[in-house]
Amino acid sequence: ISKIPVEWDETIVLDAMIGDYVVLARRKGEDWYVAVITDWQSREFDLAFEFLGKGEYSIEYIKDGINADLRAIDYKKEMQSVNRSSKIHIQLAPGGGWLAKISKQL
Repeated sequence: ISKIPVEWDETIVLDAMIGDYVVLARRKGEDWYVAVITDWQSREFDLAFEFLGKGEYSIEYIKDGINADLRAIDYKKEMQSVNRSSKIHIQLAPGGGWLAKISKQL
């Protein structure tokens, strides 16, 4: 988390409901960062990557763990490849979140 930029080249709100949740994508250089956060209601999202350029990208993300609704420190880190036609299903625990860094594959 300490390597996440604080200045951005582009910001896109992918989905939001004031006071309930937000799905936000931010770009710094060629890397994208996506954050999802919810209020105290569990939620599910299908995150599409249409904002990405052409080509393949690697995504590294942290998601709520199976017991995140009981222990906020329960999380799981995963990696995979995505492109602009990919989708990832996100499940958030109450008060949960999801965070990703997306980089273009060479």
